Amino acid sequence: NLFAYQGLYDESIEVNRKFIDFYINRGEPNRISYALRDIARMFDMKEQRDSALTYYKKAGLAALSNGDTTRYYRILGESGSVYYKIGQIDSAQNALLSALSKLKGKENSHIYTLLGYVYEKRQMWDSAYYYREKSILSGDLYRMQSSYTALAKFERRKGNHIQALHYLEKAMNLKDSITQIVQTEAIAKINSLYNYQHTEKENAQLKLDKERQMLYDYTCMSSPE
Repeated sequence: NLFAYQGLYDESIEVNRKFIDFYINRGEPNRISYALRDIARMFDMKEQRDSALTYYKKAGLAALSNGDTTRYYRILGESGSVYYKIGQIDSAQNALLSALSKLKGKENSHIYTLLGYVYEKRQMWDSAYYYREKSILSGDLYRMQSSYTALAKFERRKGNHIQALHYLEKAMNLKDSITQIVQTEAIAKINSLYNYQHTEKENAQLKLDKERQMLYDYTCMSSPE
């Protein structure tokens, strides 16, 4: 997670693969579904969607093999986003609706947002509007801002310009809040990356010092008296 936060996606993938190998060697393959899901997320961030879907499917199967259907549907819901990004709208809709039928509460908030995108793509405006309204209740600033922007567009299409302006103002206010958060997160990320690089430099120096000491000890032991 720390690697992913710093944008070090390849490093995150490598750590998760080691995690998988570790639990398979321990005879506990039922514990690998989250690692497979995280690898899928990293490939999605790298815009390697085919690989992302492959690992989402592996993660889902791993969850099912462990009898954890809730985890399976969480993973399925996430995969809906990737299907949407590659233009497989039917697959996206099926995955999202299946997940929605099994998950409850806040777990559905991202699904509402994605279904809003899906139905907007299909030009099914009533359904898009419905899921965008549901998404606003999530409390997530990013989803709320996106949904208010979409609702403003829908209202403008219907000629309801006052309501459209109302939604647009809400979206703009949320955008200002998000900008402040992003700036704070950017500073935190820079500090985190600096600390990681600084630690790696210290580790390299310690290794070099250790090697020098070993060489010195060996030289002393090998020297004639």
